[in-house]
Amino acid sequence: MITNFGFDYGVKPRMILVSDQSFVEYFDKGKCIGMIYVNCPDSTGKLLPTEIGFNFEVEEYAQLFIETLVRWVEQSGNDERAVHMEFIDMKNGDYMVAFAQDKELFCKRMLHGMLEDRVDPILFFFYKGKTMQTGRNYAQFKQNYVQGRRIIVRAFVGIGTGAEEKILLPYFIKSSFQFSKEEDLPSDSIAHSLLVKKDKPLTKNNIKRKTPVDHEAIATRRRQDLSYFFPVTIDRINRQEWLAEVIKTIPPHFSQQQIQQAICNMILAERLKQESSELKTAGPGHDMNLLRYLVETIESFDSYFPPDNFFTKPLIKQQLKRDKDYLTDYLSKE
Repeated sequence: MITNFGFDYGVKPRMILVSDQSFVEYFDKGKCIGMIYVNCPDSTGKLLPTEIGFNFEVEEYAQLFIETLVRWVEQSGNDERAVHMEFIDMKNGDYMVAFAQDKELFCKRMLHGMLEDRVDPILFFFYKGKTMQTGRNYAQFKQNYVQGRRIIVRAFVGIGTGAEEKILLPYFIKSSFQFSKEEDLPSDSIAHSLLVKKDKPLTKNNIKRKTPVDHEAIATRRRQDLSYFFPVTIDRINRQEWLAEVIKTIPPHFSQQQIQQAICNMILAERLKQESSELKTAGPGHDMNLLRYLVETIESFDSYFPPDNFFTKPLIKQQLKRDKDYLTDYLSKE
């Protein structure tokens, strides 16, 4: 059953996206004991890096770990950037290898098509890093690697332990790695999440964003999206002066844009009722449900419109209040 709802087209519905965390479990259970660096000589005899890999003790979880990383790449159209890998030189002389999903490509995978630019994602991301002693192999890799050179990234089992040694499949190719220093971390460094101690646990209360409200930007976006999703309705109101008489009765502290938005939302609700839609239009996430419907549905002259006498002053004022309450609640969590 379709219930009354408030919705403001001037803001992007928030959507919580939780990244894959299985790789953390697999890495830990696989018992990574270090990194393997493989080099091949060039025509001058200089050793150039060709492969790097994680050396594990437990094959089962090593296999699951590398399969997870390869899957990220495959799901991103074989874009190697899907796996973010960073080498961080630590203050104590050790180094850390850190890895996670790339945020931009993760969002592209999760937010298909037109939703990508129409939602405000709140990301819950997982990172993993391992600190190791800096040795000749790492120093050589860091010195000789040139950005753009294609490097195989894989998982090994038991190399140098005296146990049965294995080179696991599959693997993926990377042509870019990030190198950082603990005392001078760039803004996009994974180490910010791995090295900086959090004083507070992550809760709904401390993920609230605290940014100033740009009402002009909200009005601009509202105007653009109303015209995009309701081209026929907006044209009828603006050019044909549809409902002009009832609109004149609405108190002047409501802008014409807000009144148009209320009318559009009333029409949207009636269309959903006509379709006997089971869309959830109230409660948490209702705005994402409405957005998905709007993205998938094109308004045309054949779309359902309630009769003119449906749009009364009391009903429009009620919708204006619902829309205002939605926006107020949204901005309170900025």
